[in-house]
Amino acid sequence: PLEAMISQAVPQSDIYALGATLLHLLTRRDPHDFLDSQYRLIIPPEIKDRKLRKLLEGMTHQEVGKRYDRRKTEKELVLLTTKRSLAVRAKETYSNLKKYLTAKPTEEPVYLGLTVLGSERDIHGFLIGLIRSKEITVAGVNAGGLIAVAQDVRGVNAGGLGAGADNVRGVNAGGAIAGAQDVRGVNAGGAIAGADNVRGVNAGGLVAGADNVHGVNAGGLGAVAQDVHGVNAGGAIAVVVGDVRGINVSAGLTIAKKVNGLALGLVNIVVEEMNGLEVGVVNYAKDGNNLQLGALNLSGEGPWYKKNVGWPLINRNKKKDK
Repeated sequence: PLEAMISQAVPQSDIYALGATLLHLLTRRDPHDFLDSQYRLIIPPEIKDRKLRKLLEGMTHQEVGKRYDRRKTEKELVLLTTKRSLAVRAKETYSNLKKYLTAKPTEEPVYLGLTVLGSERDIHGFLIGLIRSKEITVAGVNAGGLIAVAQDVRGVNAGGLGAGADNVRGVNAGGAIAGAQDVRGVNAGGAIAGADNVRGVNAGGLVAGADNVHGVNAGGLGAVAQDVHGVNAGGAIAVVVGDVRGINVSAGLTIAKKVNGLALGLVNIVVEEMNGLEVGVVNYAKDGNNLQLGALNLSGEGPWYKKNVGWPLINRNKKKDK
């Protein structure tokens, strides 16, 4: 908008940008193509729906005082989306799209849509939500300004605050929190990321938690997992309740029930069996065939004073016969 070009942007400037983005998604053309000689955005004739045209004109009005604010935009979106999802017939690149405004919700999937308070239907393409979007199946992009929720995702499910999904094949991302049941791809949260089964990456800025990981489970502060085939990495602490086949690593404390691979941290504790390499200042492994590299290396059962104290720096242990 003009006011942004002279460094006098206002909240309505964001509404203008959202309207221009929507126009681009609906037509696959640069919004600059629709500017007249006075820099007014003219809605093209291929957008035939009257309510949709009214919405876009209100969002992209040149005069700030006559432009929709956030509340007015949300109100118009609710009126538009509660009846039926949006669709537009473009002459060239979107000529294959059909009109869905008169179709029943169960007939065919939606190609393009807007939502404010959410709706229960399938999405194939783009879905943009100002507040939150809640969809059953997403093949493409489901984006919520605050929260994005989906059941099955093949593509991207993203929320500015949080994102939640059952089955993800692609990316599930939340600005603060991301939660998913089954992930084949990436589940990422700015603060917390949680998933049941991960084949790919589960990453949280502070904490990452997962049940079964085939890939990477990483948290800036801590990482917790049930079983890991790959890497479990936490900034301060990395915990694996079950078995690690790969690497359990932290700048502070690592704890695991069993490790087949590498335990790397300031203090490493393997509660049952360690087969591989432990590297840290203090290392402990109850049993297993392992090599410990550290200032204090411990192995065996019983109280600490009854444990086997290995040689400083390098200590080799062999698995005890049962």
